[in-house]
Amino acid sequence: MFAFKRIGLTVCAACVCVCFALVSTAPAALLVEESFDGAGYTAAALLNGLNGGTGWAGAWTANSDSGLPQDIQAGNLDNYPGLVNSGNHVRLWACGDHNVYSKASRSFASTIPDAGQTIWLALQLAANDAKEGPSKFYLRDDDADDYVLRVRSEADTRVQTSQNQTLFNGDDAYTPHLLLVKIEMSGGAGDETLTYYLDPDLSADPTGGTVQSASLDSGLTAFKWDGPRASTGMACDMYMDEIRLATTWQEAVGAEGGVIPEPAMMIVWLGLMGICSLAGFRKGRSRRR
Repeated sequence: MFAFKRIGLTVCAACVCVCFALVSTAPAALLVEESFDGAGYTAAALLNGLNGGTGWAGAWTANSDSGLPQDIQAGNLDNYPGLVNSGNHVRLWACGDHNVYSKASRSFASTIPDAGQTIWLALQLAANDAKEGPSKFYLRDDDADDYVLRVRSEADTRVQTSQNQTLFNGDDAYTPHLLLVKIEMSGGAGDETLTYYLDPDLSADPTGGTVQSASLDSGLTAFKWDGPRASTGMACDMYMDEIRLATTWQEAVGAEGGVIPEPAMMIVWLGLMGICSLAGFRKGRSRRR
């Protein structure tokens, strides 16, 4: 009987291990990251051709007026509470030439499909209110004419959502902000739902936020920045840092957080424990007989 108990306990322990293995194989995932750090990302280096971070297909393609370069700036944009950040950040100067205007883009290594999942975007932004003209950055989908997320920098450098709701106003001090965006994909069943959180408290799940919608064809493919195409000499500049796309907000801000078993997984785990106990009981009765 003692031997049976050992066998039963061994089987149960194995089941428990399998359950926890199943839980641990579905952790949060960081899909795309760019912190403007690492080899080549030194102060005053031009953004064009730099190739760092993870989840990208290749290097940055960036261009602007020679007097208004898109370049790397020393130091963090801001030590935001709860955000993991380090190293340098980027300055995006935008010249206002109709023919040669400031832009920067980079494709993802793999398309992020519209499979009905939730994706989180986090990035830091700072803008100056002394410039003129609209500029925008956005996530590109597989239709080159569409965008899923657009944040516009208007004439007085109001940073707005794609539906022109102001998130914050720029200032001469380039006050940094953290923008966290929840992108709830529809799986092709309609528009995607976007929830913008400006400077959220990262000690708990984000609450509140500005809810809007956007159309997505079948997947996210790239990150792009466009400066203003207005009158010559017009400029609108931003600082940016810590771009991350992830499957949880914790990963999007650089922290893994704890992976808590989902209710369905807990039911499976309890069911397997029950099977183990029943199997042990039946074997014990058989041995005694």
